[in-house]
Amino acid sequence: MCDLKLERLCVHIAQHHIAVLVETRTNDVVSIFATALPTYTVYHNPISSTMIGRTGNGIAVLIDQSIHDFVTIWHVSEQIQAIWPKCAGQVFNVLGNVALGAVYLNPKTDKRSNSDITESFEHFFDEATTASLNFTNVLMMGDFNVHIGDLPELIDEHYDIQDDFKCLQHARRTCCKSVNRAGKLFLDIAAAGPYMLTTGRGKGDSGQATFVEYHGRQK
Repeated sequence: MCDLKLERLCVHIAQHHIAVLVETRTNDVVSIFATALPTYTVYHNPISSTMIGRTGNGIAVLIDQSIHDFVTIWHVSEQIQAIWPKCAGQVFNVLGNVALGAVYLNPKTDKRSNSDITESFEHFFDEATTASLNFTNVLMMGDFNVHIGDLPELIDEHYDIQDDFKCLQHARRTCCKSVNRAGKLFLDIAAAGPYMLTTGRGKGDSGQATFVEYHGRQK
């Protein structure tokens, strides 16, 4: 990683207590940040031969020392790129512990069929369900490579979540109207949880693109 990119990345990370990096593209994440950000503890889940994706690299979670005593690693996935820290409720100002899912799910490509995508989401659903059975609160973040457009995700159980978190009561905003298979599977999981989609609902979030390719195309 070049010095300028690393410097800019560290500036962004240092603004947060918890940071998640997906597609790290290096197996040296722990040693890199041990020098660049010594006040953060780094947990790295490289891609194994049992996962979909290029062996190595993987996903990383960085925890600032100010909350280090309130965070432990509950689960590291062997099937998908996912790390599940367990956070004390006071980190998020909620009652009960929080399962924080840091997840990356590969997109469909010429080398990944619809059945591969379905299998990945089945593993993801199993892990999210297990988290829900063991924790009062479940919060998931990362890159799921889903397009859900304007499809509705709310069922009756979601309204209880909205009652608890007033900031989530307005309609989800989105600028992307496309829908893919992963998006439909993602909404099935959201309904089963139930889990609330926060993208497009947060302060300052107008539903803008969450990904910009090298040549400028946004998604």
